[in-house]
Amino acid sequence: LHPRPSWAGQRRELPGAVVAKAQQGEVVATTLTDLLARDSGLTRKAATSSSSGGRRRPLPPGQLEIQRQRDVQQHPAPTRFDDDDDDDALPATDTDLSSAIESLSFHPTSRRTRLLCTASRDRRVRLYNVDGRDNPLLQTIHVPSLPLRKATWHPSGQSILLAGPRPYLYSYDVQSGKALRSTPWRGASSGGGEGEGERDLSMAQFQPPGAGSSSGLLAVGGRRGHVHLLDWGRSPEVASSTSEGGGGGGRGGGSHLLHTLSHNAPLAGLAWDPSPSHTHQLLSLGQDGSFQQWDTRTLRCPLTVRDSGLHAPNSLAASPDGQRWAVGTQSGIVALYTRDALLSPTSGSGLVEPTKSLSNLITSTSSLTFDQSSQILGLASRSKKDALRLAHAGEGSVYANWPTSGTPVGRVSDLAFDTSAGRGGVVAVGNTRGRTLLFSLGHFS
Repeated sequence: LHPRPSWAGQRRELPGAVVAKAQQGEVVATTLTDLLARDSGLTRKAATSSSSGGRRRPLPPGQLEIQRQRDVQQHPAPTRFDDDDDDDALPATDTDLSSAIESLSFHPTSRRTRLLCTASRDRRVRLYNVDGRDNPLLQTIHVPSLPLRKATWHPSGQSILLAGPRPYLYSYDVQSGKALRSTPWRGASSGGGEGEGERDLSMAQFQPPGAGSSSGLLAVGGRRGHVHLLDWGRSPEVASSTSEGGGGGGRGGGSHLLHTLSHNAPLAGLAWDPSPSHTHQLLSLGQDGSFQQWDTRTLRCPLTVRDSGLHAPNSLAASPDGQRWAVGTQSGIVALYTRDALLSPTSGSGLVEPTKSLSNLITSTSSLTFDQSSQILGLASRSKKDALRLAHAGEGSVYANWPTSGTPVGRVSDLAFDTSAGRGGVVAVGNTRGRTLLFSLGHFS
């Protein structure tokens, strides 16, 4: 009486199913395991800064070629890691889109696959295959004990660092699906005690790969101007160590405290020098507008300069080529410095001045990042709706044609670029409503 309808026999492609689509000769995987098997670049050794960029066509100022793509949505997926030792854990629902995006990060070494890591206020980290069509969700990692503020890839691409307002860090290995929780200064000598009072490790920066460097250090900004240098050289091998779900010290992850440096003022930002021959140098920014350059090999500070016109700085970013530095402030003004102006001042007074200043934001700068080509600077403030701008880094001018009044970016909480050579360019924009918007950059097509 009722024959089987034709639609019942069609195959459904569910999120997380092992499905591969062939379109114009390109293979698109929809599970993390499938991606790891098909793209060896996801777990290869980090390349130097000079070789990862390649030759690039100069980006013109004035007008920016940008087009909206399909959003990176939030979908339910199996949980790979749960730490249920915290009474403050949230319910295990994964469909609440009201959780703000706190951090965005693209995979640093993959050449075939664009893998995006998002961290949200619901204490979940999600991995997406950003293919521009379906952008499937690959994995969800729930860490109830850590209010996530930062999720960033190790330069090797083999693990993800998770940090927040807690005195410990997590390292998640993408191949094994294991996570290691470590308290860096647990077991350290009691003579210094510089890290004993640290409660927030969100200001964390990996040492970039370079000449004679293997990204073995992690710099963490602390209270009272302290800069902690952690040994993170064995973090990619976290899979071979024991997964610690409920605690543990710094065993097995190589995340023990090596040294502590002291800035002359409370910290506002940290940034490694990404130039291939200077990756051992670290720049710290004080809330009084002072800059200190540290040589992590000798633990000395060869340079201290100050910008007397820099008021209430709150962030520091370096371009991947190491030629430009940007400083965000609580007033929204962004100061741009060339390498020579900041690190090689000609005057003996110890004072520096920015080469350009951007005053397009009127509320506190919350996001500040360069793209991989060092030609675009993204700046945003989560305190005001649609407070997002993209600037031409070389000219120090903001693109006036985007975003428009009809671009629904909302309150931007973070943004990330992927303009890797040979794959086109995109910018991902996360907001406080839990959405991640995706835009293609036509210049890098």
